[in-house]
Amino acid sequence: MLVEDYIRPGAIRAGILIERDGKTYSKDGDLVKRFGFHNLGCHSLATFLMDEQENPAVVQAIMRHAKMDMTLYYSHSSKRAKRAAVENYARRIVPESVRVQMRVQETIQ
Repeated sequence: MLVEDYIRPGAIRAGILIERDGKTYSKDGDLVKRFGFHNLGCHSLATFLMDEQENPAVVQAIMRHAKMDMTLYYSHSSKRAKRAAVENYARRIVPESVRVQMRVQETIQ
């Protein structure tokens, strides 16, 4: 009752979850079957802070984790962050002319 009436609607208002066709999805479009206190307090908080480029040591302290690996376990990389990292890497190693050709080929297919 508390989760359905307050936690889940609050997460939707905050943009953590998206409700579409009677189903709940993450910002990345993945179907969310369960969402409650644990998800909101652990996974969502750590992911949000890491997406905001917060220092991992600060996130670890906020989460009160003794080891960094636990903090990294609770923080999930968004698809947008992964794509940005790959694009950043590509910008550094692939010449611009080749990247333009690749983009043109993608739009043709």
